[in-house]
Amino acid sequence: MKVRSRKKVDATFNMSSMTDIVFLLLIFFIVLSTFVSPPGVPVDLPKAAAGVVPSSPKITINITIDDKYFINGTEISYDGLLAQLQSSAGSMQQPAIKLAADGNIPLEKGIALFADIKKLGYEKVVIATQPKNN
Repeated sequence: MKVRSRKKVDATFNMSSMTDIVFLLLIFFIVLSTFVSPPGVPVDLPKAAAGVVPSSPKITINITIDDKYFINGTEISYDGLLAQLQSSAGSMQQPAIKLAADGNIPLEKGIALFADIKKLGYEKVVIATQPKNN
């Protein structure tokens, strides 16, 4: 007569502690993401049906409603802006500019700046917009 042993090894793994850790990390990153704010000067961007997101602009130019110009977050005059763009045009291989103008500025100001930037030799100039809400 053969005697059976009752000692069997249980080969299962309890995943409840692992899921608790994953949920805690998820909550941590969600809360942390609310503290991140995009850099730049706050302007009211114009609305567009389909926005094009540039890959990574090297220079950001902002125009506010009270006719102030900013280059990469630093306030500058219009002539100083063009002079700085002209001096940095030769140093970059493929310069790219993101133009973020307030949606309420006169169209002539935005077009004049766009034309002056193109005259300086910048080929990649994009205009930042917001998605249009239906």
